[in-house]
Amino acid sequence: MTQQSESASLPNWGRLAGLCYLFIIIGGLFSEAYVRGSIIVAGDAGDTARAIIENEDFWRMGATVNLLYLALNIPVGAFFYLLFRRAAPALSLMMLMFIGLCATVEAVNLLNMTGSFGLLGNPDALGGLNAEQREALAYSGLRQFSMGMSVALVFFGFFCVILGKLIWQMPVLPRAIGALMMLAGFCYLINSVVNISGLDLPVSPWILLPCLVAELSVALWLLVRGVRTEQG
Repeated sequence: MTQQSESASLPNWGRLAGLCYLFIIIGGLFSEAYVRGSIIVAGDAGDTARAIIENEDFWRMGATVNLLYLALNIPVGAFFYLLFRRAAPALSLMMLMFIGLCATVEAVNLLNMTGSFGLLGNPDALGGLNAEQREALAYSGLRQFSMGMSVALVFFGFFCVILGKLIWQMPVLPRAIGALMMLAGFCYLINSVVNISGLDLPVSPWILLPCLVAELSVALWLLVRGVRTEQG
């Protein structure tokens, strides 16, 4: 594909990337807030275990959607890499690597979630342990899953910062969206570092609201408008 034909196809590829990104956002909210948020009982391994067993299909659906939206990170990252690689090859490559690392860590981390159900749904699993011990072990896996998400979002935070910087420097999207993405990246980084380090800092869950606003802005702009093929 020549440079001219590639530039001409970018608006259409941008809309496809926007659709993928929108599914990633909706899938993330569904899996984390709706499925895990409604089933996991904070601090109670027994109630959490019973909720998972009683809602097996719902729990598995959350894991499946999680895996599907992770796969869509690859075409989204590839699109942005192709969009910026000629003007900023090094930064574009770093951006692609960070979103790839995020997807890889989160995909491996899903084993903590699916493995927890394996312990609860199979009475023969670890037969030397009683029910309470299996429940505690499964709940520990869910806590590890939460920590693994924080690790993955460190890489995603760097992706957002770099993407925002590239949009700001080469406004194929509005510069305001670039600024929002940089802010979102820093919010992800602050939230994850606090969670991982265990620092006793007053970080509100609302710190992730700018992330939702920024990512929705990118997804909807790409879906509706595509990208600007001419600078200025």
